[in-house]
Order: sequence, then structure tokens, then C-alpha cells
Amino acid sequence: MALYHKYRPQNFRDIIGQEHIKQTLTNQIKNDNFAHAYLFSGPRGIGKTTTARILAKSLNCPKEEGSEFEPDDSSKQAQEINNSSSIDVIEIDAASHTGVQNVRDQIIENAKFKPTKLDYKVFIIDEVHMLSKSAFNALLKTLEEPPEHVVFVLATTEPHELPDTIISRCQRFDFQKITYETLKQHLQTIADKEDVDVTDDILNRIIDKSDGCVRDAISLLDQLIAASDGEINEKSASIVLPKTNNEDSVNFLDKIINNKIKESLSHLNDLANSGVNMVEFALNNIEMLRYMMVKKSKADSTQAGIDFDQQTKSKLDQLIKEIKYGQIVDLIDLFLKRKKEVKTAPIPQLPLELLVLEYCNENKDQKANKESDNQTKTKNKPTPNKQSKKKEKNTDKTKKSKSKKEQTTKTKREKKGGQTKKEDSNINIDIESIKSKWNRFLKEVETLSPSLVFILKMASILDVKGDTIKLKVKYDFHKEKLNQNNNKKKLEQAFNNITDKKVTVKITSKASSNNDNDIGELASAIGGEVIN
Repeated sequence: MALYHKYRPQNFRDIIGQEHIKQTLTNQIKNDNFAHAYLFSGPRGIGKTTTARILAKSLNCPKEEGSEFEPDDSSKQAQEINNSSSIDVIEIDAASHTGVQNVRDQIIENAKFKPTKLDYKVFIIDEVHMLSKSAFNALLKTLEEPPEHVVFVLATTEPHELPDTIISRCQRFDFQKITYETLKQHLQTIADKEDVDVTDDILNRIIDKSDGCVRDAISLLDQLIAASDGEINEKSASIVLPKTNNEDSVNFLDKIINNKIKESLSHLNDLANSGVNMVEFALNNIEMLRYMMVKKSKADSTQAGIDFDQQTKSKLDQLIKEIKYGQIVDLIDLFLKRKKEVKTAPIPQLPLELLVLEYCNENKDQKANKESDNQTKTKNKPTPNKQSKKKEKNTDKTKKSKSKKEQTTKTKREKKGGQTKKEDSNINIDIESIKSKWNRFLKEVETLSPSLVFILKMASILDVKGDTIKLKVKYDFHKEKLNQNNNKKKLEQAFNNITDKKVTVKITSKASSNNDNDIGELASAIGGEVIN
């Protein structure tokens, strides 16, 4: 028997987590004040259908000695419900019975008749959001005026797809993902009962992979037990689980946040060489960045469905102090974009290497600009002593400088007919002159923002008309990057410096073909090559 079926909860006390739901349901049963229609919503594999079955048993079966709500699992009624052989507890998979006729035959007509053996006839409709509109309309009448002997339990992973008229007729219970420590303890209990040794590291990897889903976690443990010989080690675990863990992701984020380009690239190559799945690695980083974003906003990360082991949380909490909101958002955006490219890239780690260069170089630019501004302010700000000692001298120099400047301005006006603005409208530029100065342009950009040069090396001059220079890039995300207000000003400033003319830059792009040539160009731009 599969472990998930073997260790499936058969009473309320065995349900993992969901304390708020268990408390409410058991109180209703004790007080004989339960509803006739429930809506159980939440992610898959966390106990919605299991809780519905336990509710059906608690309403219909004899109670355990000393309990007012726990069903006696040894009773005949409970055994029939456990074996899905009870004719009064009807489970329906709405995904395969979506039509209105199915609802009429299996639910509406059936609900008219009193239960054969039990006190209540219980309809458990799984994935109820899959029902058609006409099927919902047919079901609505029965939900509005249910027979006294009928209880409905609607289970769904997509509650937003249900009509409001259906939701309003039900008592709604929102199931939550199981917390990290609760799930870890449950898996360890199962492993102990199965007499299997498993390390904390492997349990952590199971939980990371299952993403709070009890069913998935137990199924993974079952596979690992089958692949091992009484002891789940790293070798047997690598057969079932992708080789990635929280420590790798935390260390990678630490290097990126601290702008350690060389170390970040080496880290990626080490992971790739050891067989780490880069898609899973990217997803793990996104989840950690989401935790950092939520935690930095002082919100409860567990309420957002994010949970890690205590050691990982402590390391991430430290990184939160070293990064700003905007930087977290930038990193999440880059990971989301680059993750899509991993599957099609001939070198799996290449998209993440590009991510490192994009983020770290951009941060260096911002830091350099900030330091330059601070140095300028410090340099221009006189000390109190100098200000007091040289006040009169500075006043005299200012007057002389002002007089000299006015005389120079007057001379220029006389020579240029009173025009004080530099006449650059007569300086003509065309596509050939811009092409001839392209390398000078790249050098100018490099002094302003080194990270932009990487993109411009793959750009081309599309057209030059009047004061407008149009550039073309291959990828939409490069277009978005260059069109950012700050970056666009840098490009225009660089062109101004080499043409002595105020110009406007426009960026366009063409759809990426995602073929090997494009990837080759990307690799070449950072000094690498594609290896077939």
C-alpha cells in the first residue's frame, strides 16, 4: 500500500495543520449545529477531501469512547466510508462529470431520497469549479433549499472560478499550506514507523520540492524508501529529488547582493557541474526573494504561504538588512525573465550568468554615481575655518570672475549677433557618420554605465533622421532596459559628446528567434562560446 493511503488521517486529531478548521467543525458537531453546505478551498494535497470524509464519518458513525466528535473507526459505518463502499456518502469528481445531466442524475435526484443506512447523505464534490455554468445553475436550487438529511461538501483549488451564488450558500473554509516544521515532524514520524533512516538535509529537500503539499511530500518519501535499502542517503536521494538545496540558493543570493561577479559565476558553474537542475534552482531563488520582499515589509511570511527551515530564515533575514526594496524587485524581475530561457538554452547556466552581469553591473553604476555625487558635494562644501578666513578673498574673486564672465559673454554676443546659446543646428549627422563614431560612442557609454555596453554590442544603427538616432536591438527586455529614463539619458549624453549636437535616441526591437545563433551572440558578448 502506498504510504499516502497508509497514513491518511482517519479522524480529526490526525489531520496535519488546519487547526482553525478542525476547531470550528468539531465544535459544530458537539453542539449539533453544523451547516448543510460547506466549501473547502485551498492548494492541492493538503487535506480537503480527507477532512470531508472525516466530517461524513463524524456525522454518521458512533463516537469514540470519551469523545463527542471523533468517529469510532472500528464501527461498520466508518469502515464502509473508509472503503468508499457506503451508498450514503457519494464522492463525485467534477472534473470528469461536468455536465448538467450528471448533476441532475447523481446529485439532485439522489438527494431527494433519504439515506439508506446512515443519518445523513453526504455529497463530496471534488474540483467543483470544473462544473459547467448550466450544472451550477441546476445545483443552486438544491443548495438553496437542501433536504434536512443532506450535507454537501464542495472542494476546490480554484474558489475564484465558482459563481458567487454558490459560494454564498456555503460555509467557506480556506485550507492553508502546511508549515515547514509541522511537515518535517510528520515525515520524520512516518520514517520512524517505517524503520527508515533519513537525514535532516534530505527531509528539507523533500519539503522544498513538495511546497507545503502533504500528499506530494509523503509520495516523495515513499519513492525514496523504495529506492533505498533501509537508509536514504545522498546517492539514493539524487535519483528522485533534483539536486538543489536552500544553502546553495542563499549563498548565491549573498554573492549577487554583494556584487561579487566572479564568485557568483563560479558558484553557478560548480552547481551546473554537480548536476543541479537550473530551473529548480531559479525557482528556489525566486521563492527566497519573495520571502525577503514580504519580510522586509514587516508582513507575516507564513500567511503568504512562504516557509523555510530556521537556519535558512536566519541567513535570509541577514541579507534583508543588506538590500533595498527596489533591488529585491529588480532581482525577482530578472529571475522571472531568465528562468524562462533556461530550458531552451544550450548552456543551462548561461541565462543565470547573464542575470549576474546585468544586476551586478547595474548596481556598480548606481554606487559609482552616488559616490561621485557625494565626492562632488564634499569637495564643493567649504570648511567652517576656510569659510571664515577667506570670506573677503572669495568675495573679491567672485566679483572679478563675474566681471570677466560678463565681458566674455558680451564679446560672444557681438560675434554671434547676440546669441548666447551654442549654434549646433548647422552640424549635420547621418547614419554613416554615426557608424564611423560607433566605437567612440561605446567608450563614452562605458564611462557612464559599463553594463549598457553589453547590450549595445548586440545593437545596430537603424536610421538617423535630423536630430534623432534610432537603434535596434534583438530582444524586448534589452529594449526595456535601454528605454529606462536614466539609461536613455546616458545614451543621449554619449552621442552628444561625440557629435557636439543635442540628439534624441529611440530604441526598437525585433522578435527573438531563440535559435542557436542568437544564443551564440549572447555568449560571445560576455566572452564565452556555445559548446555543442
